[in-house]
Formats: sequence, C-alpha cells, structure tokens
Amino acid sequence: MDSPLTRQNRPSSFQPKIDSLYEQLFRVVRVITSARDHFLTASQHEDEEPEFDDGFWREFFLLRPDKASLQRRLENISVDDLLHTQGATQQLFQQAVARINSGNGVSDESALDTLTVFLDIVLAKRYTNPSSEIITILAGLDDVDTIFSDFANAIDNVIRSGGSGKFTVLPKVRLGLDFLAVEIRRKAIGVAIALIAGAYQTSLVSYFTHRDLFPCLMKYIQDVEDQFRVFEPFLLLGLLANYNKFEFRNPYRLRLEDFVNETALQKITLGFGAVCSRSRDNYVAIHEDIEEGWTLSNTLKYIGLGVLAPSRSSTPTRNAPNTEESRNLFSALPKQDASILLPMYDFTNANKLFSHTFISIPSPTPKSETPFSAYLSLTSYILHHAYRSPRSTLYGHLNLISLRILVEDQSLCTRIFSPDLSQNVRLCRQRPPFLPTTPSPRPLAAVIFDMTIDAITHNLRRRLSVPLYIAALDILHRLLSYLITTRTRFPYHWPLLWQTLLSLLRFLTTYSEALTPDPDLPALIDTFLAVLLLAVGSGDIFLPETEAYDDLFYKIVENGHLLSRFKSAFAHLSGFTGAPPATLNPHTVASPTALIDILVSISNHFTALLEEEKGKGTIFGEKTSLSPKEVSKVIRRGCETLRMPEAEGLERWIRWREVDEKGFLKRVGRGVCEDARRCQVMPRRKDAFPMINWVYDLWLWTFSILVDLFFREVHPRGSWKIPRRGPIIFVAAPHANQFVDPLILMRVIKTEAQRRIAWLIAEKSMKRRFIGGAASLLGPVSVGRALDSTKPGAGKIYLPDPIGDPLLIRGNGTNFEKQAEVGGLLVLPTVNGLAANAEVAEVHGPEEIRMKKEFKGAVALAQLTGQNTAEDGEVTNGSVRKVREGFEGSSYKTAPKVDQTEVYNAVFERLNAGGCIGIFPEGGSHDRTELLPLKAGVAIMALGSLAANPESDLKIIPCGMNYFHAHKFRSRAVVEFGSPIEVPRELVDLYKSGERREATRQLLETIYQALVAVTVTSPDYDTLMLIQAARRLYNPTGKKLPLPMIVELNRRLVQGYTHYKDDPRMLNLKKSVNDYNKQLWLLGVRDHQVEYAKFSIPKVVFTLIYRLGKLSLMALGTLPGLVLFAPVFIATKLISIRKSREALAASTVKLAGRDVIATWKLLVAMGFAPLLYVFYTFLLTSWTYRSRVQGYMPDWVPLWLVVILSFIFFPAITFTALRFGETGMDILKSLRPLVLSLNPTSANTLVKLRQKRSELSIEVTDLINTLGPEMFPDFDSARIIADPFNNGGPRTPRTPRTPSSHITRPRTPTSSDRTTDATISGGGSSRSAGGNNLPRNESFHDLGNIGLFASRPQTPRSHSRSRSGSMGGGGGGGGGALQGFSTITSKEGLEE
Repeated sequence: MDSPLTRQNRPSSFQPKIDSLYEQLFRVVRVITSARDHFLTASQHEDEEPEFDDGFWREFFLLRPDKASLQRRLENISVDDLLHTQGATQQLFQQAVARINSGNGVSDESALDTLTVFLDIVLAKRYTNPSSEIITILAGLDDVDTIFSDFANAIDNVIRSGGSGKFTVLPKVRLGLDFLAVEIRRKAIGVAIALIAGAYQTSLVSYFTHRDLFPCLMKYIQDVEDQFRVFEPFLLLGLLANYNKFEFRNPYRLRLEDFVNETALQKITLGFGAVCSRSRDNYVAIHEDIEEGWTLSNTLKYIGLGVLAPSRSSTPTRNAPNTEESRNLFSALPKQDASILLPMYDFTNANKLFSHTFISIPSPTPKSETPFSAYLSLTSYILHHAYRSPRSTLYGHLNLISLRILVEDQSLCTRIFSPDLSQNVRLCRQRPPFLPTTPSPRPLAAVIFDMTIDAITHNLRRRLSVPLYIAALDILHRLLSYLITTRTRFPYHWPLLWQTLLSLLRFLTTYSEALTPDPDLPALIDTFLAVLLLAVGSGDIFLPETEAYDDLFYKIVENGHLLSRFKSAFAHLSGFTGAPPATLNPHTVASPTALIDILVSISNHFTALLEEEKGKGTIFGEKTSLSPKEVSKVIRRGCETLRMPEAEGLERWIRWREVDEKGFLKRVGRGVCEDARRCQVMPRRKDAFPMINWVYDLWLWTFSILVDLFFREVHPRGSWKIPRRGPIIFVAAPHANQFVDPLILMRVIKTEAQRRIAWLIAEKSMKRRFIGGAASLLGPVSVGRALDSTKPGAGKIYLPDPIGDPLLIRGNGTNFEKQAEVGGLLVLPTVNGLAANAEVAEVHGPEEIRMKKEFKGAVALAQLTGQNTAEDGEVTNGSVRKVREGFEGSSYKTAPKVDQTEVYNAVFERLNAGGCIGIFPEGGSHDRTELLPLKAGVAIMALGSLAANPESDLKIIPCGMNYFHAHKFRSRAVVEFGSPIEVPRELVDLYKSGERREATRQLLETIYQALVAVTVTSPDYDTLMLIQAARRLYNPTGKKLPLPMIVELNRRLVQGYTHYKDDPRMLNLKKSVNDYNKQLWLLGVRDHQVEYAKFSIPKVVFTLIYRLGKLSLMALGTLPGLVLFAPVFIATKLISIRKSREALAASTVKLAGRDVIATWKLLVAMGFAPLLYVFYTFLLTSWTYRSRVQGYMPDWVPLWLVVILSFIFFPAITFTALRFGETGMDILKSLRPLVLSLNPTSANTLVKLRQKRSELSIEVTDLINTLGPEMFPDFDSARIIADPFNNGGPRTPRTPRTPSSHITRPRTPTSSDRTTDATISGGGSSRSAGGNNLPRNESFHDLGNIGLFASRPQTPRSHSRSRSGSMGGGGGGGGGALQGFSTITSKEGLEE
C-alpha cells in the first residue's frame, strides 16, 4: 500500500464530489471512451449490489444536489437496469425519507431536492406493469407499506410546520427562519406532486388518501404571502381530489364540500386569479390584441399625412411572428400552469361558499383585475384557440363545465347578471371576427355571452369538438332560461348572438356528412334547437328593445332554406324524428323534428307577409325592395298574427352530474398529471430585483435629463435592426463610461424599439449605496466577479520550471491552503495597465499549487522568473528556461471562485420569458482605444438558453458605443446597432453534446467580429489621433459630416491603416501628419481654423470685433449661472479626479481611469445641485422675510410663492449659463487664430500651415485612392466621400496594383457593405452607384435644437441632416431622394 505522503498522479479530469457519489450509487453507467458512452447493465456484473454505509448517506445528503447531473444519469438508465439495481434505488428512497423525518435543515432540504428529480425521472419511464415495478424500484414488495406510510407522514409533517419543529427555537430570528421553513414546505409539496403525478395510475397514491394532507395544505396556504405560492398546494389538492373518485368515496372530495374557512378561500381565489393572469399573458406576449386609442399620429397616418406624425419611431414592427410561427406558439399554449384549472373545477363543483367567494371577491389592488375576471379572460383566450391542440380543447371544455356549474346556481346567476358586479374583462381579439369593444364595465353575464359566442365562432372546423359546443350552448341555454324565468330585460348586443347561432346552423348543414358519425351530435342538435327556439319564443321577455327581436325574426326568414336543408340532412339520426333519448339530457318533451318544424313554420309565415308587402309596390310588373323600416313594420304585424305551435319545457334543464362526463374527467386528470409533472421539475425562481415597467420608465425619464445636459448629441444608428419582440441579448462595447453607457443604451432602445433591458451589473456596483439602490429599480441581474474580490497574498510566488512544467507555481512564505482555492484566481501585479491571472486547478500544499492554464506573455513570465531579457532580446515562453538566481518571487493577489449558476438561471428565465438582457462582454469599463478580450459568459448565456429552449428565436444584437471625448462635458456619441446574430443550430448541438468550450469559442469569435464592425478601435491613442487627422484631411472641403459618417469613415481608415501600417508610403504619411499636428499644437489652433489664413485683413478685423461683442453678451448671460453653479463645477471636477485615481489603482486594464470620470461628474452633480438650489432658495426666502429683498420684492408676494419661483428661477439661470457658456467657449476658441492673422509674422506661419495642409490633403487622398481599391474591390462604388480632386464625372478607377511587398487579402465584410449604410456620392444630385440612400438620423431630441440655446447654427432643412429616425429607404421626412453630401455648399458649422 502506498504511503499517504507519496505524491499521487494528477487525475485527467476533476469531478464534483456529489457527482462521484452519484456514480457510485448508479454503477450501471460506465464510461468507456470519451467519444461515446456505453451503458453496462448491472445484471452483467458478477458482484452483488453494494450496501452503502451511514457515512456515505450522511455525506450524500449534506452536499448540495446537482440536479442536472442526477437527471442526466437517471435518464440514461433503462427500466430493466433500474429493476436490476433496485437495491441502490430502494436505499436512496429509504434514506431520503429517513433524512426528511430527521429534521436536519440541510439534509432534509437536500433529500427533498433529490427526491423531486429522482421521482420525476423514474416515474416517467414506461413500465410493463407500473404498480408492481415502481414499488419494486422504490421500496420493494415486502416493505412498501412501512416505507410509504413513513413517506406520507414525513411529507405531512414538513408541509405542516417545516419539519420536526426545528424552526421554533429562536424567536428573535423568526422572520428569516419562517422564510426558510416556507421554502422547505414548498419543496415537500413539490415532492408529493412528483410522486402523485407520476404514479397516478398506480396504487401508491392511496397512501396519501389514507394520510389526510388537507389540513396541512390549507395551513400552508394561509401562511404564505406570495399569491403565486398558492399554485402548488392547490394543484396537489386537485390531484388528490380526482384520484379514483368514481371508484370509491374520495375523502378529499368530502373535505372540499365541508370547508368553510373564508380566509383560506379568499387566499386561494386571489392566488388562482394571479396564476390565470400570468397564463393569459402568455397569449398576449405572442400577439398584442388591445386596440390602440386615438392619437394624433394615427389620425395623420389615416389621412395619408403620416410623414407629419410626431411619432419618434415610424418603423413597422419587425421580426413579428409570421403565420406559421404564431400557429406553433399558440399551439403550445396554455402552459403547464393551466393545470390549476382542475382543482378550481373541483372546488366549484363541491363547495358553494367557494363559488360565492370566487365571483364576489374584489381585486387585490385598485388597478388590477378580480380573480373571476382573470379566469374569464384566460377562458376566452383558451377557447379562442381551442381548435389548435387537444390540450387547449381539453382545458377549454373543462372551463365551460365550471361556468355551467356556476350559472346553474340561481343565487350565483343573480350576482352574475347584477350591475353591481360590473367589470372590465379583457377578452381575446387576436383573430377576426372580433368581438365588439365596450370600454365601460359590464355585468359578468355579458362577458360570458361574449366568451361563448367567440368560442362558437372561432372553432368551426370539420373535426368539430362536439362536446365543447354542447357545453357552450348549455351555458347560453341556462342564461336565457334565467332571464325568462325572472323576466329580466338585459341590455346586450343580441344581433351578434343571433348571427352566431345561425352561423352554427349553416356550418352543421354544410358539413353534415362529416359530422354524422359523432355519437354526441344528436345532443348538440337538441341543445342548439332549444336555445334558438327559446330566443324566438320568449325574446319579448328579456330583450330590452323590439329592434333586436325583429332582427331575430328577419334572420330566421333569411335562413329559411337552410332550415329545410338542416331537417333533411339530419332526419336519419336516431332520436331526431321521435322523442329524444334519455341519455341526451332533453330540454323539452318535443322531438328535434318538431322543433325544426316550428322554426320552418315561422320562416314561412314571415316570408309570405314580406312577399305580400313587396307585391303592393310593384312597378312595371317588377317587385320593389322593402326598406328596413318597412321590413320592421311587416315583422311586427306578423308577430301579432303568428300562431306558433307550443313547445313546452324549453326553459327547463337538468343539472350537471359528474357521472355523465366520467370519461372526459379521467382524460383531464391524466392531462393535468402530465402538466403537473413537467412544471414541478424545477421550482420557480423569484427574481432578486424584479423589473417593474412603470418604475423602469420613470427612472429612465428622470435620468435621461442628465444625458441631454452632459452630451451635446447622442446619435443612434441602425436601430431598425432591433427585433420588436422575442428574447434578445444586447452586447455593447467598448465600455468607456462606467454607468453612463447603460443609461444611453437604455434610452435609445426604449425610444426607438420600445424594449426594456435587464442589465448584468457587477455585484460590487450593486453594493454601492446610491448606485446599487438606483440600479435595483431596473430589474438587473447581479454578477459576482472574481477580480472584484482580490486580496493580497502572503509571501512571493515564482515559476520553478517554465519549460518542463509551466503549470506548477511555488511560493516563498505563502500559505496556499488558506488563501487559495480550486477554481479561484492567482493575479499578478499590474504592468502597463494589465495584470495577468490564471485559474487554480490544484492546491498541493502551503507552498505549491498547480494552475489550470499557464501564465502567458513576456511580462508575466518576467514577473515569475526574474528573467528580463533573453537571447533574442525578448522574453518568450521558449527563451525562459529557468528562474534567475537569487530571485525570491513576485507579489500576487488571490481571488475566490465565484459560482455563477444563479446568474445563468436568472438570465435563462428572462430570455425564456421573451425579455432582453444587456451585457458588456469586456467584463468592466476601461478607457482603452481597443476592445478587451470578451468574456465567455455572453456565449454561455446564449447557448444555454437555446439548449433549453431551441424554439425561443434568441437574437444577439451588437451595439457599438462610439464616443468623442467620452469623459468631457458636452461631448458627442454615436450608438450603432449591428445586424442581429442568430446562433447556428450546429453550435447549439455542439454545446449540448458536451463540446461546450469549442461552441463557446466559435460564438464568441462571431460576437467579437460583429462588435468590431460597429466600433472604432485602434491599437493605441496615437494611432487614433492619426486616423482622426487623416479623416479631416481626406475631407478638404471642410463640410460638416453627420456623426454616423464620421464613425464609418474612421472605422474604414482604421482598417486600412492596420492592413498597410508597414508600407513605406504609409510610414512617410504618418510622419508628415504627426508633424502637422505638432505645429497645430504649438500655434494653439485647430485644424478647421487654419482656413482663417485666407481671410483678408478687413474681414479678420470685422469678424474679430463681431465675435468679441457676441462673446461679451454671452459672458453676461453666463456669469450669474457660473457663479451660482461654481461649487458644483469644482466638486464634480475634484471628486471625479479622485474617483478615477481610485479606479485606476484597483483596475488591471485601465490606462488613466477616464471611464469613471463622466459617471462621477453626473452622480455628484445630481446629488449636489439640488442641495445647492435648496440652499439658495433658503437664502432668498430668508432675505425676503427679513427685508423683502431690500424693498425690491412687493409685499403682496407670499413666501410660499418665493419658494416655488426660486426652484424655477435658479435651475433656469443655470441652464441658460450652460447653453450660453457652451456657445461662448466655441467662440473663445476661434479668437486665437483671428488674432494671429492680424500679426504679419503669425499670418505668414498660418499661410504656410495652410499650404502644408493642402499638400497633405492631396497626399492623403491620393494614398487612400491608391490603396483603397486593393483592400476594397468596390471602393469607388461604395465610397463615403467623393474624390474632392476629381472635378469631372465619375472617377476612372485606378488599376489595382499588387506590389510584391504586399499581399492583398480577401476583403472582409464590414458594416459598410450593408445597403443601409450611407454613402456620399460624387455626383451632383445622383444617387450612389450602389443605390444606397442615406438612413435617417435616429437620435432622440436634443436641447440644442432650440434656436435660442443652439450651440451651433442649425442645418437648413434642404440639407441631408435629418434627425427623425434611422430607417433606411427613401430618406428623410419629405420622402424625396437624398443627395450626396459632396453637393453641400454651406459653410456653416463649427468644430467637430
């Protein structure tokens, strides 16, 4: 035997402890190769099943269960294997029951979680003899009574009190323990549902009928506060009450009948209503069916003036489900939570107090719907789509039966017709013909009429669900009978009911041959004729006006021929010509033939009268048509002479009896068991920070004011690419502004696409007092980052063998056993803004650990080996062979392992619900000019969501955050959206097959390339300055380009420079441009101000005097606000600088910490400015109180008015100073070149500089025109700026030359290839060669649009700088073709 001190070989893979225990327990699974799995049944083992000791089970239930691993292992075991390994499964079940009975909080929770998965998977398998085989697997035939009695007893105890009373020990912490107890009790209910739903066809459920769970379930319902928590116990009660209820007297049915606790009944109805609302919202999420109210925009669009509509986004909804997609989505509804409709039926059928409570209970909040309204609304949506799937038909029929039971109660029917309970109920209007809209509240009976009419209208199919129609007609018959019996005149749109009934008559007549084989057809005909005759014979009793009665008779006359065809089509049916059989629950003693004869005779009577009236108005031998008034007069006269044969008993009916629908209710029970089993596998997770829409919108509106104040312009581009529905992951980069980036993106997406984003926010940020509190209102997902929790490590670390074993790290004076952990990080010191880190794989001792990956890079190796140089002058992996002598090691930090399971679960839930997730995949904010490596989390989220729900149609939208001096006040930004990324199905399959690393890598590369296409990145700051200078020189006319064009031109120039940066011509041009920039800096002028050198002396003098005068006026307007707001300016400057230094010290990627400057400027101003205004208001109010402002304030002005005016006056002064000061600064910057132009020496310098600029412009343009076609084959046809030195027609393309020193690579598709990208053509009014039109600017309103406060001259309307939206196509609001920017001749505009 080896000594325990002997070093063991490192295992090839690391397996969680609980997973290894699962492997020991289910020895039937044995992995043969990594390529494929082969399962060896236990029957092939010669050894007997092992007996696991108490230590094994103690450890097994102390560890947190890995539900996914357990589920995967159980699914891969066949029924035969389970029977052969019955020893292991029996021990598992018995030990779990024992742990639940033990009352150990950790063990029983793990046992409940384990049993939920275990029972769900095991009981879902197909067995030859379910009862005996399931008993064999779980307990064995000999011990089944004892084990399952203990099991039922344990579940009862846990549901009742949380188990063994262990939560009553510490009363001071009762609140937290009560929450834990409720969670334990809920899990116990989940285990009971898993067993009962899975073993519903076996005798095991009888153990729960002998052990009465009703009291503990009711106690749980009264203890919980969350309405949705009622779902599980109510569902369990329904399953138990329906178990074999036709074979024996079910004790739970007796419990339902005798239950009179009104408090519990109210909580049940409120919880049931909440579940109904949530289930109904699943339909609404697919297709919103609420009609939009009147708006000015709708009116203008209706009359053809939509271009004048004030709507911000006129883009039609994109990516809406098409017909096929909608059909599939609706067919999957209702979801599994509709299983709660079964216990609702049981309570309605058994307990009259519940029925009264259900109908009468008010809404829980003033703006919410009542439980009964939610139930009617859900029923309407289910019946509207009942024909789409057997499940919809099943639940729709069940709800109609429940409604029939309610309306058959005379007292309940009185309340249903009562105006006192009038409510607004949302009914389904997702397919025509639509129900009429009624904005005012209506009696519930009117809603039920609408719902049954809609059910009849939208389910007329050849494969007609006859029982469904019988139930709907039964409800109509009960309601009409009540009106006739009580002689109540009820206002309703009755012609719609007559039209629906006669449409059903037409359908039955047309498809009589296809419907005849249905055994329930005679009952349908009997009920239909009874309803129609009831309306015809007694309509004068319940109809409020005679017009509706006249309309009924006229429709009978119109369909007289159908009545005859109907009689002949069904004359051969059994019971049609004689008395109806007793099994049909007859409404009348008359036969269907007698009823149809009555209708035919009525039709003939009125037809003869109408023909007679037509004959009186004969003109030239032809009969004239009768007017509506004449028809009405004839019908009224005919009613007086009508002798309708008697049909007694039409208003009588037989009450609902369960025994008549035994087969249907058994089918419902089986369907509900399947749904219950599916919805109980994983418990519902409650969001830590739920998103509330109105709070989100209010927060966004409030903080968006800061965007308008801080930024001069924010310009969205490509927002039409955002899908208007469905799950989306927004990936944004670069993350240049810590908390400003999400705010800008939220506003743009809400304004342009009406979508709300749940951001992934660092847990470190959520712990900040103000930021965390504000962010929690937006429904974020908190993410813990390991690098946010780094701690300095003791001692030094070094790399002993860089070549032989680069994963081994040793330390001097370290204590890895306490400071490091497997899965944690080891972080090296920051050098040049970067800190290398690697994950810990093993901890061998206090001074030795092994990493999962080696440290890479010259800097990291130098830190760990002490080797600063190598033979080639650079430290590389191959050149460093040993540690430098005398090297003690490097300092380091450790970071703990962060479990992101809860984060991913929260993200998956948001995406499955069709929501939007926002993430900055770089992992944190920074101020670099290039993108940081993307974290794998975004790819795992997308692949994991699609693996769980492949039909979710998840899209990934890349968002480019392009700033111009992001940290400066009144800067500008462009937010560009790329085309949606659809994750290939192959990657999802690869992810599901276990190749997660490869699938994640491929998707991450796709996302990175998409982000590169919508951002401007450069290797360093100097390169970015070079590119911007080259862009200005490439546009020598000096015309102002729109922000999207500037971003796109910068992006293309960066691509070209990166590709040709080593070309000698590029190097020479770089040197010339840098020299030009240096001369500009020495003179203190800007590039666009060089043009002042061509001004004449008089013009310079006049311009200087004019601007000095204007600047003086601006200074007068700015000075008061500047003085008043100076404390805020000073505080924001100082605090933002201090915070940037703190962020820089704590970061491993920041260069100067500029990414937090803008954030802290906004935060400080937002907190300090209101306090300053309050202080000034207090001073002014005190001054007014003491001396009436030295007598300048009139005595009639009260102090409260002074306070109100102060809160208006001081912000107005500040805002005026802001706008005047901004324009004044632009003017001040333009004075220096004007002053220099007055000095002959300096003017000579400016003239030379202007000449140099012209030469550089020609050189830049020529180089771009030379290298452009080599990199972009369609360079001339898709160029952004026309060649300014080609005054003729279309420029003759240069022949691309391919020098031997350059290899032309294939062109990479970029965002400029898209047909929606704007181009600036070279022709006068011609469009670009590619046919591209300039997309309209999508930016939201800017305060600078106000002429008085505009910081730059407004662009004339004739120019192509529309600010309406970013839809491609025809261009601006006028609808005319946009002209190329090269035709702009205006010289208005200041610096960029």
